[in-house]
Amino acid sequence: MSSTTTNQKIILLLLLGLALFPLLYSDIIAGSPDVPDKPTNLLAHPSSPTRVDLFWNTPEDDGGSPITGYQIQYYKLPSTTFLNLEANTGNATTTYTHTGLTTDSTYIYRIYAINAEGTSDNSSPQAVATPKSNSQPLENIVPNAPTSLTAVDMSPTSIELTWIKPATNNGPPVIGYKIEVKEGSSSYSTLVANTQSTNTKFTDTDLTTNTEYKYKISAINSVGTSAYSNEASATPLTTSSEPTQNIKPNSPRSLKAVPGSPTSIILSWKEPTPNNGPDVIGYEIEYKTSSGDYTLLTTTGLMTTYTHTGLSEGALYTYRIFAKNSEGLSSSSNTISTQPGHTTVPTNLQADDISPTSILLTWAAPSQTFGSITGYTIMEEIAPSTYVTVTDTSTPQTSYTVTGLTTDKEYSYVIKARYNTGTSSAISDSVSATPTLDSKPPSQYSVSTKPQSLTATAVSPIQINLGWNYPSDDGGTPITGYRIDVKVGNAPYITLEQDTDSSTRTYSHLDLTTDTQYSYKVYAINPAGTSSPSNEASAIPSTSSSPPQSKEKPGPPRSLLANPFSPTQINLSWQPPSNDGNSPITGYKIDVKKGTESYTTLSPNVGKNTKYSHTGVITGTNYEYRVYSINSIGTSTSSATASATTQAEEPEPVSKVPDFVDPKQGAQYYLDRYNNEVAYKEWFDTNFPDYTIEEAIELAIPGTFTEDKSEKPILSFVDTTRDPQYYIDRYNNEPIYKEWFDKNFPDYTIYEAVGVEETPMQIGTCGPGTILLDGYCVAEKQSGGGCLIATAAFGSEISPQVQSLRELRDNSLLQTNSGQTFMTGFNEFYYTFSPTIADWERQNSIFKESVKITITPLLTSLTLLNHVDMNSENNVLTYGIGIILLNIGMYFVMPTVALITIKRHVLDKKN
Repeated sequence: MSSTTTNQKIILLLLLGLALFPLLYSDIIAGSPDVPDKPTNLLAHPSSPTRVDLFWNTPEDDGGSPITGYQIQYYKLPSTTFLNLEANTGNATTTYTHTGLTTDSTYIYRIYAINAEGTSDNSSPQAVATPKSNSQPLENIVPNAPTSLTAVDMSPTSIELTWIKPATNNGPPVIGYKIEVKEGSSSYSTLVANTQSTNTKFTDTDLTTNTEYKYKISAINSVGTSAYSNEASATPLTTSSEPTQNIKPNSPRSLKAVPGSPTSIILSWKEPTPNNGPDVIGYEIEYKTSSGDYTLLTTTGLMTTYTHTGLSEGALYTYRIFAKNSEGLSSSSNTISTQPGHTTVPTNLQADDISPTSILLTWAAPSQTFGSITGYTIMEEIAPSTYVTVTDTSTPQTSYTVTGLTTDKEYSYVIKARYNTGTSSAISDSVSATPTLDSKPPSQYSVSTKPQSLTATAVSPIQINLGWNYPSDDGGTPITGYRIDVKVGNAPYITLEQDTDSSTRTYSHLDLTTDTQYSYKVYAINPAGTSSPSNEASAIPSTSSSPPQSKEKPGPPRSLLANPFSPTQINLSWQPPSNDGNSPITGYKIDVKKGTESYTTLSPNVGKNTKYSHTGVITGTNYEYRVYSINSIGTSTSSATASATTQAEEPEPVSKVPDFVDPKQGAQYYLDRYNNEVAYKEWFDTNFPDYTIEEAIELAIPGTFTEDKSEKPILSFVDTTRDPQYYIDRYNNEPIYKEWFDKNFPDYTIYEAVGVEETPMQIGTCGPGTILLDGYCVAEKQSGGGCLIATAAFGSEISPQVQSLRELRDNSLLQTNSGQTFMTGFNEFYYTFSPTIADWERQNSIFKESVKITITPLLTSLTLLNHVDMNSENNVLTYGIGIILLNIGMYFVMPTVALITIKRHVLDKKN
């Protein structure tokens, strides 16, 4: 063979290798193992008063390596720190039982999948469970059948299926649906074996036009598959499309009416369910009073809220609503009646799923605010009456968009208002919504108008600050962010920020080129889309650029009070403004109005003092005051007004009798206002300096504080055969029970209701693993097996020490990785023998006493940890090792030394 031929073959082989290498390499990369996807559909079910069962689905992708186990973590409210329940279950089983829990406590869970390559992300969302006294295990049964299956031809080649999820039957949760189809006269076949989703909508595509298709579906859980739903059929035609029949709309849903103020009522409702008719274009609202017939109140657009104003306080108003489209009016919604009146909590809270991962919350502010509203606290209700704060807003805006949610999961929310007095309202009613793949803003929402008055200011040689005003119309839903475009010189515009993800209307552009012109446009973003651009604004950063002065006039003074001091003197006091305009307050201006005369200036500037005495007033004449703040920029707007009238007689010798207490409100109402509202306390102390709040209440409601309440009879709802502690525990541990009791028996404490004397140790609740015994928190008595230390200590003088050590373990030791590792290893060793010894203690009181004596030095040494800092890894290791060495010395070294010493002494004596 010639060398030329050989060289040609070598070249051909090299070329072939180069051609095949990308394919081989991609196969190697594609086949390389990876960590698994996260587990899905985690459910936590309370199956007994002290047990929670966990269920989940295996990850959709095991990463190319089999699942070998799961890591399970949890925390118990009010803690929010996850602890390892199982670092690795060591098997692929997708169920787990968590036992030894505290009844009525809430537990949060998450899990991770493990394979040979590592650990997945944690399951999302987390699962929540609260074991109750009546909790029962899930039954080993398949789901009920889905209902209301419908099939609609949506195009010449597609049919959309919708159905209602099965009614619950205490079986394991539904994790997917099986869909079967029959084409023409053929038999049923499986279209989808398991959707692996709880979504109740499915579209069958690539169908044959003019052919009838029939469907039935079944629900799937971990036990098996349900019975079939009803059968539904449809035929895709050449004319098929999302149909719009010439029919009137369905009725509006869920009409609500709540008081908005003493002269207004807020209405809200849900859009009608679709019926393939023309789109809804508005609503007609009718109302009537208790003595009249229905009359038309107004015709609205697509907004689903309306405030009826100008009403009579205390009158009853009844409402109904009709939806309207091009074919006419729907039938009436439900009717609802209410009366206008003051509100003290946010009302009309609405939750709308506006995207697959977000929910829009809107509400109405309370009319009685006890001061100005500084913001709202948004909370998610993760279990009945159990809340986790989502955010604290810093403005009075009555809407908020919760983002980053999980599709197809139901979320519930409540809110409360926060006041400038440092207090907050009670929580609102709860509302729920579920973001789905089909979620979008309601039809009444639209893209906002453009941002206004954009300015660009060079504040340094390399920085330009932008500022703009809110759009004139937000489209009915809050602005969630802004898009910012920029161009350099004459270059085209490019996007600087796609979405700021904030409603803040300022932006700093950094690291710029000096002496170069930058031009900007800003767009507003809401869930309905992105607005048109703002005006253009330009700036050139230069070596002389510096921040502009931002000083402005101050805000008005706050909490103005006017109090008569003598027949000829009125004392004024106020609080400084919340905003000084970035320039120090230099003084205050005071205006006065006598009787029906006009305001005149009492003092143009009284200096920085926030008190002033107006002397020489005319006895019996009313004086009204207002105050202004002054700084270097100018004078503020006026404060709220305050009035006072002096009396002819001197007020000092005669105490002013409090007459403001309404017995119908109850004593606690005034005590709460005095203790929680700074302005209310200041008003009371100023006007009634000779009384305590308790004395004032006692005058209006005799016996409130002087009555001997120990003589009150036991209330009728109390079963005297039960231990009174049953009712005390329910009151302390169940918020709903406490609210019911306080509302229905405001003149009783829970201790008076059950006929026992309250002791200091009964205030609050005992820790986990302990009970209240003779007024003290003691280690809980075990019914079999369990902890030998708790069994020995039960009912004895060392029981409080055991409780103290439990709290040290939960609150300090388990909050560190070292502590968790130690406790895991210790428990595995300790409970190999502890249950047996605990049972011996119950059978032999002498043996129990011996164990108690033996463990007393150990407990005493451990209580030393209550007096040191245990909140870091180093401290836990240092003090933990020290305590271990101390106990080795007490239990092993000292007895050994003592025995050797005694032995030597005996031997020496013999010698």
